[in-house]
Amino acid sequence: MLNKGEIAQNLIDAVSDENLIWIFYGLDRFYSGQGLYALAEPWDKQCVSVLKSRLGEEHPSVATSYNNLAGLYYSQGRYSEAEPLFQKALQLYEQQLGVAHPETIIVRKNYANFLRNKQTW
Repeated sequence: MLNKGEIAQNLIDAVSDENLIWIFYGLDRFYSGQGLYALAEPWDKQCVSVLKSRLGEEHPSVATSYNNLAGLYYSQGRYSEAEPLFQKALQLYEQQLGVAHPETIIVRKNYANFLRNKQTW
């Protein structure tokens, strides 16, 4: 029987570009939702790598993958690792989708929340 990781590996080549992120996002939610951050992290990192390779560094899905990895680090208290990823995600969204796009607004709110909480550390 294949585990979730093996299934994801097999799907990477078969899934269309616009749906590729969902393989990784599902694994991230599965593991991080249980507090298993160490198991979620490799998938989030691989997501960034695979999406950059397949879609190019400027694609909005790459920005989403940065945001997701930043959120994982943030939830673990790894703030110095999270901040540049939030910044990178926001910059990409603003460049590719514009400042008023709903996805840009979500990432901006995530980053603003991060910055508000950063003042209390």
